[in-house]
Amino acid sequence: MKRLISFLLHMFFPVRSGFDKSKIKSIVVLQFGHIGDIVLSFPFLKELRKIFPHAKITFVCGDWGGDFVTINKNIDEIIIFDHPWQIRKEQNFFTAARATFSFLKVLRHKKFDLAVDLKGNLNSALINLFSGSRFKIGRDFGGYDFPYSYVSGAYDDYEALNLLALLEKIKPRLCIDEQNSSRVLEISPGMNPDFLIGVNNRGKGSKIDFPGYEFPVPEKELRTITNKLLKSNINRFVVIHPTTLWKPRNWGINNYKKLIEKMLDNINNLTVIIIGSNAEIEENNKLIATDPKRVRNFSGELSLIETAALISRADLFIGSDSGPAHLAAAIGSKLVVLMGPGEYPRFAPYNPFNMPKIIRHETCEYQTNNNCKQKYGVDKCAKENNVCMDSIKVDEVFTVVKGLLSCR
Repeated sequence: MKRLISFLLHMFFPVRSGFDKSKIKSIVVLQFGHIGDIVLSFPFLKELRKIFPHAKITFVCGDWGGDFVTINKNIDEIIIFDHPWQIRKEQNFFTAARATFSFLKVLRHKKFDLAVDLKGNLNSALINLFSGSRFKIGRDFGGYDFPYSYVSGAYDDYEALNLLALLEKIKPRLCIDEQNSSRVLEISPGMNPDFLIGVNNRGKGSKIDFPGYEFPVPEKELRTITNKLLKSNINRFVVIHPTTLWKPRNWGINNYKKLIEKMLDNINNLTVIIIGSNAEIEENNKLIATDPKRVRNFSGELSLIETAALISRADLFIGSDSGPAHLAAAIGSKLVVLMGPGEYPRFAPYNPFNMPKIIRHETCEYQTNNNCKQKYGVDKCAKENNVCMDSIKVDEVFTVVKGLLSCR
């Protein structure tokens, strides 16, 4: 059905191809994902700027990303659009439709030369189709390639690398820098162990020159965090982000409580700082009872950029696969990621210059709820009792954490 829809739309909406790069003066990049998706877009934006050094680059994202996207110097303009299919609250159909049409009107008025879709689903493909741009680049996610002048089908590697693959159509060689081999990644095929610590790159035996994230934390936010730490008399500390909005990725407050107890009992002069949103304050307060003097709850107190500043000052970040974990990876901080269900390694936090320590078990191979039920039964796959995260034990996480904290 997807291919049929794509074929029919190709007939009614023929696409242009073969553009002259020197004539591309304005580009819009559509990223309708959440915080982690936006962070993974930064290497793409850096490489896009190299290819089009004089073009105006406009970045479209939800209001959850408008804060920290401003620090990316490869972006000239930011348009905030809360895509109806991405926001995490119910929305009236007509309200959503009006917002979408108003957004399309803005895009068409700007008359972009090139539109790039980083999400790759039907909703974003339709936005790209009606954007009014002369040329379009996007991702073929199960047949939705109808709007695009150039298409990438890359979905099997880390998402940061998948996004870079989009540019292969307009820049034949994203790689290879033989003179600077430290920046060239050897992608080894077939790696898929059940328990991973320090996961290596995975793919089809190719080489990709990874440009890095270019994620400078502003001095203003660094000073704010430094002053906050000084006032609280905090020196050596670990940041923990214990909860995510998708419950199957949560390790559980009780597990984090046991981990914190082990850390405080075995590591001297250590403070644990808990971060999260306003909605997570009450749940995260349960961790303070472990030791009110050495466990602090900063949930709801920090902006995204201030969160990045805090993580950059930390000795270690610990958390599930979520936006803050991707921030930590982009900054280059030491981090331990408790990887739950989801597309792996595609959406794992990624930085080849400082690879995260990823803890993940065989049970997480059963990524969809239906597969999980077939393998383990309904009860074990319930959102509140997720077999994937339950298989990660406190002792093994502590062993990794202790090893990282012993190397300062």
